[in-house]
Amino acid sequence: MGNLIKTSDGKALRNYPFDTEKSRLEWHFGVSFSSDSRLIAISDIGLGRFSQTGSRIEFFSVSDGKFVGCIQLQRDASYFAISPRGDQVAVLEEAAMSTGGAGDAKKARLGFWSVPEGKLMFTLPIPEPIKIQPMFAYAPNGKSLAVGHSDGAISLWQLPEARCIRVFRGSADPVSLIAFSPDGAIMASVHSRQAIALWRVSDGTLIDVIQSKSNIVQIAFSPEGTLMAAHSSGENRGESIIRVWRLPDTRLVASRMWRDWEVHSLAFTADHELLAVGMRTSRPRPTWVLVVKDWLDKIFRRRPVAPPPDDCGCFTIPFSIQKMRVGANP
Repeated sequence: MGNLIKTSDGKALRNYPFDTEKSRLEWHFGVSFSSDSRLIAISDIGLGRFSQTGSRIEFFSVSDGKFVGCIQLQRDASYFAISPRGDQVAVLEEAAMSTGGAGDAKKARLGFWSVPEGKLMFTLPIPEPIKIQPMFAYAPNGKSLAVGHSDGAISLWQLPEARCIRVFRGSADPVSLIAFSPDGAIMASVHSRQAIALWRVSDGTLIDVIQSKSNIVQIAFSPEGTLMAAHSSGENRGESIIRVWRLPDTRLVASRMWRDWEVHSLAFTADHELLAVGMRTSRPRPTWVLVVKDWLDKIFRRRPVAPPPDDCGCFTIPFSIQKMRVGANP
């Protein structure tokens, strides 16, 4: 079943069965939306398969849940990204390569597939010694793609020419996350999960590096690109840290730690409210999905009272970032 939830009040907008007649997925590991919200992509990428090789991505229409198309890969894939227009998907595929040594190495290929036809259009000519990390991101205009590497560099590729136009170098630590500001002017890269590097895309200048004592899981930009939020995992299970910086001066304007809410995803709404999605770790299993959205003066000064969950366990708690208090740098 597909269930779309309205973030403002947690009410179900639509509940319909996906058109699974043509689906060949045995397990659903992840769900992604295209930027224009027309398509939902469901895949088994990232899920260990022991009986068969080859990953699969399936696309369904958001409006009616109908099957649109699929990409069937001959290799196992570790990451994919949908272009802003939803007309192509970049996929990192890996294949075992016998080395004659104690273990087998993996050969990676970053290919671009058409949607919904599911045809391979082109691949990036990345030299073999340069290892691609399972992390890359389309620029907002869809005309370029930033690719992270294990040596800390980020290469920027012009599409569809597949031509490298710039290399960003600053940290030697592997790239674990990449995101662009909405206007494409700033690129953020996370290195070894504990440092955020901010780059000026036009000339590759390193603007600033923000250090963190905790592992950074995700970063998100506000619609106007004036704020950047990040959430990190704490040292103990159920600890989540959210921090917000003002751009471009990278001044920390908000921070907060939750000790019993395990945040899994972070995003800004169109009206600059900050949404955190996760689960309540203090609840007995099955844990409930949280859509956290409330005034931070309530959350920060006292424990919020959660409304009763609905049948699927979803509920909302409102908050805003204007009154987030700034604490020590976690």
